[in-house]
Amino acid sequence: GTILSGTKFSGKTLGGTGENVDFRIDGLFQELESKSKTQAFGFNSVKEFDVLTLEFDISHSISKSTPRSDLLVPNYISPERNDSLNFDFRNTDTVNLDTTIDYASPTSVRAHWNQVSHYELEDTITELQTKGKYLLDLEFVESLTLDSIDFGIAYSDREKVRDRFETFHEDNCGLVAPNADICGELRDMPDDIFSASPYSDFLSSESGNFPRDFLFADINKYHSAIRDMTKNPNWPNEQYNEIASSSVTEEKISAYSQFNLSGLIGDYDWRGNFGVRYVKTETKSSGYGKRRLGYTGELDNGQPLLVVEYSDSGILEAENSYTNWLPSA
Repeated sequence: GTILSGTKFSGKTLGGTGENVDFRIDGLFQELESKSKTQAFGFNSVKEFDVLTLEFDISHSISKSTPRSDLLVPNYISPERNDSLNFDFRNTDTVNLDTTIDYASPTSVRAHWNQVSHYELEDTITELQTKGKYLLDLEFVESLTLDSIDFGIAYSDREKVRDRFETFHEDNCGLVAPNADICGELRDMPDDIFSASPYSDFLSSESGNFPRDFLFADINKYHSAIRDMTKNPNWPNEQYNEIASSSVTEEKISAYSQFNLSGLIGDYDWRGNFGVRYVKTETKSSGYGKRRLGYTGELDNGQPLLVVEYSDSGILEAENSYTNWLPSA
């Protein structure tokens, strides 16, 4: 558990169903997880003829990852309601916290805001390539010989997909079922969810009055309690969030040739090369947003006003293509 912030709170709770206190501290229990899997295969072949060598490569890979985050934010209060809370940031490397709230006691924890989310990430790559070398040994003059020509052509196609799934605000705060809201309501949570951290004397070498003992939470029990309190049997019901999801594809075709030269100038041998590379790239992307349709300038009571017109929000797609010749200036 981590101390996030402390706030002074006056008046009744939002729904009038929780406890009235003067102060509360926000805490954080967080569980992070990431699973990944990659499948790849490839084939390579080299064929040599008299003066010609050819090499062929093909590969395909799919990488999938599902990073997950549980953000569980409770409130800590003083059940005796004799609350006091003071943060002092002055003349110290740490935050001094003077409070009657026992943030290391399970009896002080109250349900508040929670969010569970994960991404489904996928990266798919297909590549084809062939390259070769042709031996010439073509002498123009003693000082200039064309030894060989290197050449090749390649194709690649890559798609990256980023889909987000999360619990939405109505579920995070229990706003679906009647009288089941928890955000700011200070609803008591079962004490057996929490246990004292076995690691004491946090930052023992530092002086100051700040949290040194914390609570651990059983995440499964925590979710079970939220499920019961919000009357949502499907919690955590992560849903697709199109606003935070996107995809990008890139298709590339390239070719190159390189001329390898050598010669003799006086008593000195020299070698060098020159060549050219052609690359054509096409990209496509998809994501949530809105387009700017236009804008006009107006005067509003003598003050300049810029009026911008946008399309409705929704899934947008964009394409682009460009060609490069290398080397280039």
